[in-house]
Amino acid sequence: MSDLKERIDRAFQKLEKLYPEHKVFALSNLDDELREALNKLYVANGSNSLNDFLAEYGYTMISGSAVRDIRGEVIYSPGYEPEPIRTKVRNMCVLLEQYYPDHIINGGLQKDHKSLSGTVSGLYQWLGYQDAAALLEAYGYTYNANAAGRPEDDYQAVIDFLLGKYSGDYKPKTMGLLVYENPDLRGKIKTLQNKANELFGMTLANFFRDIGILPDREEAAVYKKEKEVVSKTEAALAALQKKYESAEAAGHGSFETACRQLEGLVLKQNKAGVLYVCGTKQQFETITIPFGIDSIAADCFRDQKMLKSVILPDSLFEIGSGAFSGCEMLSEIRFGNRLRVIGDGAFSDCVNLESVTIPNSV
Repeated sequence: MSDLKERIDRAFQKLEKLYPEHKVFALSNLDDELREALNKLYVANGSNSLNDFLAEYGYTMISGSAVRDIRGEVIYSPGYEPEPIRTKVRNMCVLLEQYYPDHIINGGLQKDHKSLSGTVSGLYQWLGYQDAAALLEAYGYTYNANAAGRPEDDYQAVIDFLLGKYSGDYKPKTMGLLVYENPDLRGKIKTLQNKANELFGMTLANFFRDIGILPDREEAAVYKKEKEVVSKTEAALAALQKKYESAEAAGHGSFETACRQLEGLVLKQNKAGVLYVCGTKQQFETITIPFGIDSIAADCFRDQKMLKSVILPDSLFEIGSGAFSGCEMLSEIRFGNRLRVIGDGAFSDCVNLESVTIPNSV
């Protein structure tokens, strides 16, 4: 039995204890370590997503509102919970005592104590309580969920479900994406958006950022920057495609082949229309720069320790300073016939590159 198979078996043994019905919900709130393990395992297994991975083993993900179909009543009263639920309950009670020594919770649980709120959400669903208030009452606490303008009934279940679903590393970047990923909740999320200022004193997006369903503003700024990079790359690829529509590109392959050769490379276009490769996303043994690329930026392939062979196109006119510096395994490089500039130290410390033929055009 392979190591991967053993790890998968152990993970699903734990999952079976939590979800004997093979219906998975609030996993991060109940066992975040198991959720992280499954996220790593589905990638190692070659599955497209966690949902697909679970489906391969007979499990499905369900929403918080669907939990009542399988656990419509309390299945374990206080003191009789099975492990590992008992441990989660014990930890919950310790924190509740610390935060609310008078045993009265007047709203704000989600915003003030995100992790605790997530635990409460996961436990009330797993144990079969109607809502968070019912669970807390069973353990000796009074929960006035609406004391700070919090929604109740079905809306509370929507928030609890989303908190459980997005309590890990991944969060949808925008409200639009959140709705797209949860089409069955579209109507309720829309209603919440309309009532958000009344209920929360802010927009629903800002409330979701505060309680951790959407990324905070700093994370959103990073996403915006990443989106801008993607947009610039798409513009560069559009310019490259136009080159392949010209007569000059005849005999240099197709645009589709060029895109495959550019996988793992960062392509940009400057204001003068020059298309250049400026970085890499992985290590390479062989690199073929496709026709249509005009330049290789300074330090672009620096310290590519595995790189052995490079083929450059006839369209390339410039190799920037230090572009291949430190590529210790590089032993072969073929230049195009239009190359004009090789920057300082472009091939410094390429100890296996014993001889090259510089085109007359340089």
